Amino acid sequence: AVASEFYLKDVTAKFDRTSLGLWLRADQGVSLSGSSITGWKDVSGNLHNALQTNAANQPVAVTNASLNNQRVVRFDGTNDFLSLPDRESLRSTSANGISIYAVLRHTGGDDSGIVFAKSDNTSWTNGYGFVRLKSMNTLGMFVNNATNNASGGVVATNANYVLKMSYDKKQIVTFANGVPLTPETSSSAIAQSTEEMLIGGNGTQKFSIGGDIAEILLFNDK
Repeated sequence: AVASEFYLKDVTAKFDRTSLGLWLRADQGVSLSGSSITGWKDVSGNLHNALQTNAANQPVAVTNASLNNQRVVRFDGTNDFLSLPDRESLRSTSANGISIYAVLRHTGGDDSGIVFAKSDNTSWTNGYGFVRLKSMNTLGMFVNNATNNASGGVVATNANYVLKMSYDKKQIVTFANGVPLTPETSSSAIAQSTEEMLIGGNGTQKFSIGGDIAEILLFNDK
């Protein structure tokens, strides 16, 4: 069941969750200090809760946002971010790859930026993520190497998007509101990172991405 135009699945709906590794949605499990977000609960049941204990780096909760008047987590594009500790179910252990859904509206930025990423360094040379690449002026998914192994395209700022990104050990494909962006051929296994997962940035302006995130789902595909 669809909860709204922009929430992909109702939290009570019956669907196959056997490969669901992470589910963050802005209308569920957001912990606040005033309007600032200290935690974002994973409703997948895997307890991958996103946290930010430093008040200066906390995004804010917004109701009735431009994302179809839904609740969102808003990142300032300067230093806001959330992090999730490394756990096995955040790594793609499936032989068939990984699928990620994100509902967002981004405001862009001056440099490369993290929507979310699980990689060892800011060069993004292992793991996976969904990032903005300044050098290519694109927003999309990468596996193992963001420069040479990414699927994406120009995703307009200040516009609502439901994005689906998948990797099946044949190619990386990103869909923006159902429209396929430029795919990338790849057959390599994901070189897993044991670092934390970052959402919205890493605490520096260079790698921050501004805008609203309503929902993120991650599946280790079977």
